[in-house]
Amino acid sequence: MKTGHDYKEIIENLFGPLASKDGETKANVVATEKQNGFRLPKVLRDYYQLTGRLDSLNQAHNQLVPLDRLEVIGGALVFFVESEAGILWGILLENIKMTDPPVFQAEDGEEDVLEWELDHRYLSDFLVTMAYWQATSGGLEHSAVASITPQMLDRIRQHWQPIRLSEDAWDMDLFGNGGQLLCVLAGNESEPMLIAASKTAEDLEEISTTLDIEWLNEEEE
Repeated sequence: MKTGHDYKEIIENLFGPLASKDGETKANVVATEKQNGFRLPKVLRDYYQLTGRLDSLNQAHNQLVPLDRLEVIGGALVFFVESEAGILWGILLENIKMTDPPVFQAEDGEEDVLEWELDHRYLSDFLVTMAYWQATSGGLEHSAVASITPQMLDRIRQHWQPIRLSEDAWDMDLFGNGGQLLCVLAGNESEPMLIAASKTAEDLEEISTTLDIEWLNEEEE
């Protein structure tokens, strides 16, 4: 089910107020559309014009494909690429005229034919999921990783507000409070993993103190 999130508000809460320099110009969007021979879906078009040049969001871990490098690969318009280029996210050409189309993913291997599988049923939900993932994966100034116990997970639920995502959101649970963001990944391990991110070192220290946790990595800035 589509969540109806306002991703502009979410992005500004995470990365600060947006400025005109953070987005692509309408002229550049139109030039790309002429080059490819079709109009971009409205949600993607608006996203590029709003945040297409905001590197802290779009290049922190996974990468938004620059407008002038957008191309159709294996029957889909590829617009996001995983950090190690192992996964592509795209919009099938059969859905390209939709306002808020589904997003599919495929492994970018040596096969001649990509096998596209549904990732998110709505592009707008995908962009929200990706924004939070980018924030915890280098987009925010301070971050750390730890494995957590069920008791720590209970403490997270007591001290931070849950952030509602679509049911397509990659098996991750998000919690936040002010400038603090906590991403819990269930994965296949017996203990879930926590990625904590914050705008200030003090916020990250507060997370550590509240959870009485030992990070597996040094703080990343």
